[in-house]
Amino acid sequence: PPTSSERCCPDNYSGIRAYDGCTKYFHCFEGVPDGVTQACAPGTLFNEPRQYCDWPANVNCAADSCGSTPTAPVASSPMPTKAPTTSVPTKSPTTLSPTKFPTSSPTLPTSPTSNPSDPCCQAGHTGLKAWNDCTQYYHCVSGVVTGPIYTCSAGTLFDESVQVCNWVANVPTCGPIVC
Repeated sequence: PPTSSERCCPDNYSGIRAYDGCTKYFHCFEGVPDGVTQACAPGTLFNEPRQYCDWPANVNCAADSCGSTPTAPVASSPMPTKAPTTSVPTKSPTTLSPTKFPTSSPTLPTSPTSNPSDPCCQAGHTGLKAWNDCTQYYHCVSGVVTGPIYTCSAGTLFDESVQVCNWVANVPTCGPIVC
């Protein structure tokens, strides 16, 4: 993964890339990085082959060329089980699992819609949006859904206020999706 502050995606790659010493990560969709950068919880690093933040002992953060294709994401990502030797993080590591890729850009509704049946973004919105009772989330870039839908690990929900999967007790009530 890129270990500098450089954000790049290999041609046609869709998935998540680590950068900044694997302390942060960002999403790529068809070779283009989106505008959202996320940080791993304290004491964890982004494990690119597994596509989630993990204990440092489980992460190989060797630099590679932005032109190389990362290891394909795994379909299911368990929570880390090996404890670090120095400290325990105060937040849960985030588990990310791509579940589907869109085949075309969605059309924006002409008026706001509550609880739509497909992911949607408010006009002009860039960021992450909770989905499916906050058990999943997806990316919006300039009002368009980009990339796959990601699933939070067991015991966590997507917290829009901090833009990560968080312990259920720390997530405010998950309201209806409004587009």
